[in-house]
This record gives sequence, C-alpha cells and structure tokens, in this order.
Amino acid sequence: MSGRALLALAVAFTALAVAENAARAEDDKRYEGALFSFRHPAAATVQPGADPSADVAVTVTLKEVVASVLAGQKRVSDGEIEALATAWHGARIKNRAAWGMKANGGPPRDAVRIADRRWLRWRDHIGSVLGAQEQTMTCGAVGGHLACVVVSAPQKEREQSDALAAQLLGSLTIVKKH
Repeated sequence: MSGRALLALAVAFTALAVAENAARAEDDKRYEGALFSFRHPAAATVQPGADPSADVAVTVTLKEVVASVLAGQKRVSDGEIEALATAWHGARIKNRAAWGMKANGGPPRDAVRIADRRWLRWRDHIGSVLGAQEQTMTCGAVGGHLACVVVSAPQKEREQSDALAAQLLGSLTIVKKH
C-alpha cells in the first residue's frame, strides 16, 4: 500500500473516531454540582449520595451498575493523596462490615491511567443478601482535591463498571469557587 493510501486510510479512521466520539457525547449529560461536575450516560440516574469519608457524594445508577462519585472539599497536596485514598478505602470496608456485608478483598491495589491522570484502584469482592458483587474504588487528585469513583456491580458487569468509572473520572472537574 502506498504512503498516500495509508495517509487516506488514517484520515478516514480519524474522522470515523471523531464522529463516534461526537455521537457518544450527544448521548451523555453533564452533572453540575456544588463541588464537582462530570459527564455521565444520559440513561443513568443521578442523585445525591452519602459516604463515610467524603464531603460530597453523588450516586450514578446505570442498570445493574451503581457508582458513587466522591470528593473532599479540603485541598490536599499530591503527597497526601495516596494516604488519604487508602484511609477512605479502609473506612468503606469498615462501613460495609458494620452493615453485615462480607468483604473478601481482592487483588492488591494497583495504579491505572485514565484520561492522562494517575489513579489508585482497589477491587473488593463483596457478599451480601443481594448476592456477590465486585466493588471497585478508584481515587486520585482532581484540581488539588481527593476524588474517587466507587462502582458496585455483579462481577459479570466488570467491563461496563470499568467503562462507567473511566467516563466519570475522565470528565471529573472541580468547580472553582469565586
């Protein structure tokens, strides 16, 4: 294949990707809250939430997948993010145990990249009266604040859970106070 043909093919694929992203963006909505905003699927329901550690929590529900978008109002340094995120994760585990849920843990915490940012991710296996669930908590720094997305769903929905978390985290911004 000639260089000119390869270039034309690359341009066609780029145009297709841009059109696909534009179509997907039209199917999304933007949540605008007091501390943060994010993009979410139009089919999802969004409502105020609660969390044992975070100052602000919003719940996003998309079929069997439930995500909590969390953030702290206090500005923190990059050096404090890992310790604070670990403390928030520990508080969630204690809270689940207090509600009678069984947390079997999961693989060790790992670092992931979403939207050119570094995030810390925990995957926990949760047992409850609703059946076995996987809860994934992904945390990092956004605008100098600790922000996390916690997604709960059946293990078979891991791909959809990870996609929703990536969309929420990739579009998450801190609202500047004037």
